[in-house]
Amino acid sequence: MPTTRRPLVTIVADADDTGARATAQAVALAAGCGTRHTVWLVPTDALARGRWHHTVDPDGTPRTHVEPWPHRRSLADDQVGVVWFRSRCPAVTPSHGAGTAADRAYAATELAALFSSWLLGLGDRVVTRPEGTSPAGAAWDATVWRALAAARGAAVSTDPASRRVLVAGDRVVGAATDAEATLARDLAEQAASRCFELTLDAHGRVVDAGVTPALTGPGHVAAAAGLLLRLAARGVAA
Repeated sequence: MPTTRRPLVTIVADADDTGARATAQAVALAAGCGTRHTVWLVPTDALARGRWHHTVDPDGTPRTHVEPWPHRRSLADDQVGVVWFRSRCPAVTPSHGAGTAADRAYAATELAALFSSWLLGLGDRVVTRPEGTSPAGAAWDATVWRALAAARGAAVSTDPASRRVLVAGDRVVGAATDAEATLARDLAEQAASRCFELTLDAHGRVVDAGVTPALTGPGHVAAAAGLLLRLAARGVAA
């Protein structure tokens, strides 16, 4: 009986996430095999509209099997490789059957909690650890990131962003100094994210940071794709 090969990398992203699309293409190209068997780019809406079977064992271990809409393929815990969840705002729209705006807000909160529980059950196969009901990870605003950077001795600013530094595992791309690279690594570690972005102004002062990098800087897409492939090679068979 033929078997279905599972993708090494799954990226969950919003429809307008050009960085996710570019990274998915780079992963498939670098792997040198068919996109379907290397990377699966799952729209957040398709995951939200999927068929879910999610349970929690007595010891607290979550177990999940989900078929993202239109239900032609599935993700099961024992078949999932590396997962990068990039969506910041899992949305519930009227098409999902929720009635009022209040109903949709409640459903969105429940949906985010479901996503987070699923990801927590995958352990170190997740690129960025969920935080609370934020499945993409630390949902801290720019004020918090600047405070964390200032506490480490970095200059901060509210000026427009001029440059981005990317942490992709043990690689740092775009840092002008060793101090910038160290700061980016430290903040990435605090956020429990293996792919992290530090945003600087024209004078190298910290403006913002986050765990869903835009991937617009030189070499950022290649670095993110390389990280995903290294994680997949470390612990996931095709």
